Parts: sequence; C-alpha cells; structure tokens
Amino acid sequence: MPKRKKAGGEAGASSGIATGRDFEGLRSKLDALWAEAQILATGKLLVPKELNERLEKVFQSKTKTYQYAVVTQLLAKLVDPTKDARCIQKLEGDSDPSRFDARSLCSKVIVPWEREVGSPLGLKDDPYVNNPMRVPDFAMVYQHKQKDKSTWAELVGLFEHVQDHSSSVRPLLLQTLLRIRTLREEQTVKFPTPQRASLPDTLSVTHAFLRTKSGGARMQVVGFAVFDAMRKTWGIFDEVVTSSVNASDASSGKPADIVCRRKGEVVMACEVKDRDLNVEMLHGTITNARLEKVGELFALIRGKDASHEKEMTTRIDREFKHGMNVYLLESDSFLALVLALIGEAGRQHYLKSIEEGMVMMNLPFESKRDWAKLLEEI
Repeated sequence: MPKRKKAGGEAGASSGIATGRDFEGLRSKLDALWAEAQILATGKLLVPKELNERLEKVFQSKTKTYQYAVVTQLLAKLVDPTKDARCIQKLEGDSDPSRFDARSLCSKVIVPWEREVGSPLGLKDDPYVNNPMRVPDFAMVYQHKQKDKSTWAELVGLFEHVQDHSSSVRPLLLQTLLRIRTLREEQTVKFPTPQRASLPDTLSVTHAFLRTKSGGARMQVVGFAVFDAMRKTWGIFDEVVTSSVNASDASSGKPADIVCRRKGEVVMACEVKDRDLNVEMLHGTITNARLEKVGELFALIRGKDASHEKEMTTRIDREFKHGMNVYLLESDSFLALVLALIGEAGRQHYLKSIEEGMVMMNLPFESKRDWAKLLEEI
C-alpha cells in the first residue's frame, strides 16, 4: 500500500465526501470549473509541460475508465484537500479520514455530469466497477492487474504529484476539463431531420431553438437557413454564405452577416440583430453595405426601438435616393411568411440548411445538440 500523505488546500473546503449534500457541493464545484473551461483558449497550457504530457497519455488510452478517474480523484482532492487522491476504496471500518469512496463519487457526480454535457468520454457503464478499478488504490503494486500498464503508471504518477503539490490540483483539473471540452467539440452530432415538416412544427422548433441566448449566433444561422432555402427552392441565388458571428463585417470584407450572390455578384445582403433595432445599429449596417455597393439590404431583427423609429425611417428614405433599398424584417413574421411560401419541400431544405449553417459558423456543441433534440420532436 502507498504511504499516505495529507496536504492543505483552498480555504473553506468541505470536511467530507460521503453524503448527498457533499455530492451536491461537488457537482456545483464541477459545474463552476466546467463553465470556466468553456471560456479558455483550446490550446491553453495551465500546468507544466511534463504534467500535461502525462494527461495526454491518459486521454490517449483505450481504457476510458482512466479518464473518468482523473476527474473523480482530482475533484475529490480539490473540494476536500485532506483526501488521498490515490484512494479508490474506503472499506467498512476504515477510520482513516483521508480515504473516501471514489466509486460513489464517480457514479453519483461525474457520470451524470458527463452525460449532461454530451458524453464526450463515452463509457456507458459505471467506470469504477470495471476491472481496472477493482483495487484499493492507485499504486504501482497493482500495476500487474492492469491491461494498460503504462497508462496506469502515468495515473499513479499524476496522483502522487498532487499529493505532494496541492496547489497543482485546480489547474490540473481545469486542464482535464479543457481536454474533455475539446473531445466534445470533435464529436459528430447526428441530426434526425424528419421526412415531413408542417409549418407549425417548423416554426415551433425554430422558436424553441432561438429561446436560448447565443449572442446572436442562433438567429444568424436561422437567417442563413431561410435565405438558403429560398435559393434551393426558387433558384434565385447561386450561393448563400455566412460566417462566424464573432467576425466583424468590416474586417472580413463582407457587407453583412448573410450574403446572397448570383453569377458572383452580391444580389442581397442581410444583417441579423437578435434584439430590437435602434438607429445606431442601422447606421452601422448601412455603412458596411455601402462599402460593398449593396443594392438590396435586409435587416432581420426582433423588433424596432420605437423611440428611434422616425430617425430610422428618415435614414432608409435617404438611402433609397442613393440607390440602396433597405428592408426591416421582424423575425417572427418573416419566418412564418417565407416558410409558408416555400412549401413543404422548402421547409425540408430549411431544416437541412440549419445543420449546414451551424457547421459553416462553427457553432458550439450545445447549439448542435439542442437542434438535434428539437428535430426529434417533429
């Protein structure tokens, strides 16, 4: 058995890992760290190179149980620094306060969390009931019981390190979550597009999709899909393109969020605003379109700021005199009208274009997962 060491940690840590209340605290901590990992740069290095290389080897292993173990053991150590990160089992009658039941922690906290974020690790059963975990500790004396002996050694080294360096637990867990996020983003989401789609069903799933705040990304992909469905149904454009919602129109050289071309020329452009339009937004939208000599400019919006309506009408009238038609389209009425006009075949194109637009815009996994789930309801 390994010699057990105790280490200090963050102030205010929980005193135990055993009850339902403890599990709630562990889950809250994990959720907070996961949210932090979402805003980190994908390739960011939070730990020394040698620790990261150990982590890489664990995640390259075909033994998925080891990957769950990293999250489980590090989370336990972070929340309660008195726990031994190498401990797997706490046997009945064991009075050593450093030991804990890692299997319960994994099954009650880690597994439900991992499934809720999209199952990026992919194991379907309880990781700690598998053969690799049927030992009391992560220790080299149990290496002979492991099929993947080299990765077991990496895990043992990892957990020995955090026992000696408690300050490394949090960055190492964040680095692990960042790696899990990368795995999730590499997953292929399958979209169960139905063979038939009524107008009410199509509008219902679209509105449900748009209810989640996305900084305008979801509204933009819906706008792209509508114009692309018009292209596929009526052939009025040769090409409809869009790009990441974070790319500014001016810097990317495009006149608006969505561009419709025929024979290489811009026929229409559409700027998307997932909010009420005000006069400042309108001025910026028109300026970008002017630079690219756009003649037909649409603004797909939630609504109009009533206090700016007169100024916006004056600006639109002025642009007409200079050769640009500007149309303000409130999203709910525009979607209902176009999705009715293009018919059922067009709505099939629309649903498929949502999928294509999410890939084109590199929307996050959550948006793809949510859309896939909504399609199942049709």
